[in-house]
Amino acid sequence: METLSVEQVARLLNSTAQQFAGVTVVVKNDLSDVVDFGRAIEDAMGFDNFFNALPAQLNTIRFWARPHVSFAPSVYMEAERFGAIRAMYRTRYMNAVDDPAWNLQEGQSYDPFVVHKNYVETRFWSKKVSTMIEQTIVREQIETAFRSETELMAFIGMLELARTNSHARFYDNLIMSLFQALIVMANDAGGMQKINLLTEYNGVSGSSLTAANALYNEGFIRYAIYRIGMIRDQMRLVTGLFNTTHKQVQSPEDRQKVVMISDFARAAGVYLHDAPNQFNTDSLRVPGGDIVPAWQGLGTTGALADRTKVIADIELGGEAITGTVNNVLAVVYDEWTLGVTNYRHQITSQYNAKGQYTNYFDKMYGGLFVSPDENVVIFTMG
Repeated sequence: METLSVEQVARLLNSTAQQFAGVTVVVKNDLSDVVDFGRAIEDAMGFDNFFNALPAQLNTIRFWARPHVSFAPSVYMEAERFGAIRAMYRTRYMNAVDDPAWNLQEGQSYDPFVVHKNYVETRFWSKKVSTMIEQTIVREQIETAFRSETELMAFIGMLELARTNSHARFYDNLIMSLFQALIVMANDAGGMQKINLLTEYNGVSGSSLTAANALYNEGFIRYAIYRIGMIRDQMRLVTGLFNTTHKQVQSPEDRQKVVMISDFARAAGVYLHDAPNQFNTDSLRVPGGDIVPAWQGLGTTGALADRTKVIADIELGGEAITGTVNNVLAVVYDEWTLGVTNYRHQITSQYNAKGQYTNYFDKMYGGLFVSPDENVVIFTMG
């Protein structure tokens, strides 16, 4: 009997927000209770001090209010209102047998009533994550700080936008945690699920490139694009080489997704596709998809080694896996390999007549899943 497990993820969200913002170094994320495989914003002045310090007269007022623009790939799936546990049913490809109609034998009986049972298996995802942002909005107490109703409402609107932006930012980070978990899973599986582009290229070219200088080398970039394209072609076959459980699955090209680190995508554009006297540029294009500036964070210096690093704990099939994966350039995966389901965003409020303020409770809820049965390959430089 599957039961729903809901995890509070505020601590993880605050930590990942600081990592992506470059406030802290890239540290290990514990995703074991966040990503289901089937089984800090500081107030510099203080609320009271801010309003006490508002000047009596202002000439020009501008409010820094920009809607959050997501940098994470969109992996949202169905958003059911009811239910919580997601299930995937699958069956196997069947073996061929000889057709007896073209080799009938005298006196031989051909039984049409033999039972050939279907093989069906299912995988359940029952973990969900939830967090809440609280905010207090006052109105009457701060009216004297503004010159019109328009300015007052613009100020309140800025505060409310900050709240919704905060949740949007956190969900970006949760989506990136899916890719962190996926990368650790593929790295642990090894085999065809992890392609070390740098080792391969140095082997076939006789070069001695390192991760620090490979992206400045036209030959390496060409080889990387070639290998990613080849793997994508192979994913179109029915094979068990590209998933952790070795299920015989197929990922047609229109079902494949690609996410790349921006360094790789930009290097391909600068050194190859837009290079002078370059011909046949269509064959040199990066393989489409989404571009991200970092997998887990910028570190404190924005160095390539930090932005291409993933450090995470996951729980897969009852086994705890700790993974550190360096120099990840790209991930190719089936669209059913990961996603966010049952996503809900709800805002409620409560007015306090005695204190003359309104408290807002901004809640999000959703399930983050990774399927080990579907295709995924990571491409690294080490």
